[in-house]
Amino acid sequence: MRIFNVKKIFNDYFNSYPFIENKTISLRLFDSDHDVIFPNFTRKDWNMIFTDVNEISFKEMGKQYIDRVILVATSKPLNAPFGFICIQESHNKPMEVTFHGGTWEHDIKHILLEYTATNLILEFLINRNFNIKATCFLSNKRADRFQKSLGFVEYERDSKLSYKKLHIDLFKKNIVRKRKNITSMLNPWLNIEWDNTVADCDKHIISPAYCAENGIDISNLPEPYTGNVASNVVCLNLNPGIGKCDACFRFDDHYLRITQNTLCHRLDHHMWIDDEIKCKLGGLHEGCKWWRDKTKDIKVAIDNKNINMFVLEFFPYHSQHSFPFPNLPSDNYRNQLLQDAINKEKLIVIMRGKSKWFGIKEFGIGEKLKELEDKNKIIILSNPQNPSFSSKNIGEEAWNILIEKLK
Repeated sequence: MRIFNVKKIFNDYFNSYPFIENKTISLRLFDSDHDVIFPNFTRKDWNMIFTDVNEISFKEMGKQYIDRVILVATSKPLNAPFGFICIQESHNKPMEVTFHGGTWEHDIKHILLEYTATNLILEFLINRNFNIKATCFLSNKRADRFQKSLGFVEYERDSKLSYKKLHIDLFKKNIVRKRKNITSMLNPWLNIEWDNTVADCDKHIISPAYCAENGIDISNLPEPYTGNVASNVVCLNLNPGIGKCDACFRFDDHYLRITQNTLCHRLDHHMWIDDEIKCKLGGLHEGCKWWRDKTKDIKVAIDNKNINMFVLEFFPYHSQHSFPFPNLPSDNYRNQLLQDAINKEKLIVIMRGKSKWFGIKEFGIGEKLKELEDKNKIIILSNPQNPSFSSKNIGEEAWNILIEKLK
């Protein structure tokens, strides 16, 4: 029986190391007894990867086939699997492999992770002298663009499939460019601690001297966004303020943990509305008081259910008052999240800072928001000085649309 190089090389590697990994991604062997892949895809998505393959036959791939390996890709920040890669060696040409794969999440953070995971495994294969091919259905335009962006060049096609080879020089050129793009778009808020309250990329701007000059409080935890990033309602606020009792919560572990889970997109609810964030003396955090006051009419309208909304702040750091906010490197991630919401046609609600949000040039966001306003497809609170969610502050028709989205 022939021994396939791909099986041997990966088994040898995983006998010594648990993962192929970097700071954000880990890849491990598929466990057919415990891993769940098939149900995460819609039937349409799955048919874009394999045909005539069901859950049982996919599991058998990992167990019985000696010409391939299946890897599961996991996001370290999110602590969750998001996709898989199947690498199959040619029976006629040793050291030639074709890879298939897919992700069951398609938002911006998972697209970036998909690039990172694929780059990681391609480098692993290149360094072990494999020749690498890929196929995709002609109808799968997303996969076609993805493969070409990595450096795959089409050499043949038939009525259904495109066949490509990885061009090493193109891959090396693209990987440098992709890494720069990915680095600029990755979540900059994953390292926040009580002794590190400024995103690393912002530190050359948000200095102690700059904060003193502009009334910025970096002794508090930043608040670039709150709520469930998967929500169908995205609210645009200006920036978090400074509460008179904020000092009571400094170095509070519970407050830190909830903030970190929010920044890593692990929460499926809004921390200020649904969590009890109290100081040691039992007092409720002013963030909870403020948000619960502003959303009390929503609570009544949706029968006291959790309010599933996502809130983006224009400026992520706490300040005494508004001032000419600087452009920050972390703005790129904010803009990615907003662009993703616009592309998915989520309901956008502007609470405060309309002119600032409309002034964002990156990705044409400002122009897109203006177009939504012209088409009456955006909600703008009428009193930004008191951004309460109520039919009076929104208008009856828009209020009904909002409540229907939140139910």
